[in-house]
Amino acid sequence: MSIQELRSFRCRQFELQTQGGFCCGISVALATHLLECGEGFSHPLSAVHVFDYVQEYMGAVRVSGNILEDTTTPGFQHFRQRIFNLQSRHRIIKNPMKPFVRGCGVVLLALSVAKTRGRGNNCAYLKSPDYYPKNHMGIAFYGTGDEIFIFDPNTGGMIIRWNEDSITPTVIHALDCALLRMYKMYDRMQGIRTANVVMPQMIADNYLPFGDYT
Repeated sequence: MSIQELRSFRCRQFELQTQGGFCCGISVALATHLLECGEGFSHPLSAVHVFDYVQEYMGAVRVSGNILEDTTTPGFQHFRQRIFNLQSRHRIIKNPMKPFVRGCGVVLLALSVAKTRGRGNNCAYLKSPDYYPKNHMGIAFYGTGDEIFIFDPNTGGMIIRWNEDSITPTVIHALDCALLRMYKMYDRMQGIRTANVVMPQMIADNYLPFGDYT
């Protein structure tokens, strides 16, 4: 088997906010947060480190607001507003960066989310961007070794172990398979829709266009 699921957790963005899409703001904030966390490490981040950091960060997002009353928790105003500001500024990845290859660390994923019926090949990366529009965002992390972490705000996070074979010959195929698995497990439509990787882009450690705003 080329893909093995190791750890996962559930997250649904509609439980975190009441103001429309939150996926881009969360993904960009998480990517920046992970790069900042990695600066304090004497050794490279691993998929397990990233899993724990993302789960902890999403716990903070969850307690930062009360969606039933549409209020922000005292002390979390700046934290929560930053995510909304990032959402409004970076809904589209404008600056081309390096492609996603082995060992490139934190990656922003532009995703296409739709009902599975009629989509055909699950690996949207190999299709025309016009055929699979970019309407969602997530992140991935691929460090040393064969473990990959993937996070989609609609479903949650997962660590997989990937070994290249004819069914999943690239990292993109592996991520799409993981997304399919998470949508079956955690999405509120239980696999009737899924997300496919349309465009992956690496964020370099020395280039953070998605950091703090003024």
